[in-house]
Amino acid sequence: MDKEIGREIGRIDKNSQEKIVVRLTEFKDHKLCDIRVWRNNSGQDIPTHKGLAFSRKLMRELGEILLREAEPAGDAEKPAV
Repeated sequence: MDKEIGREIGRIDKNSQEKIVVRLTEFKDHKLCDIRVWRNNSGQDIPTHKGLAFSRKLMRELGEILLREAEPAGDAEKPAV
């Protein structure tokens, strides 16, 4: 078994009650990256159904897509017109 199973690699505050958590997991011998919304429930963070899991082989490609479209750091979100 891989020692990275279930290892959290990042967490972002989505709002005051929710976080986006990135974990490396394994399911039926498939190595996955799981990106999921976790919600605070009575002081304990628990995963919700909102999220996705995909092969770790796709992580670099997904990262490149996100970086290509990311706004430069420090730019405030612009309101929709």
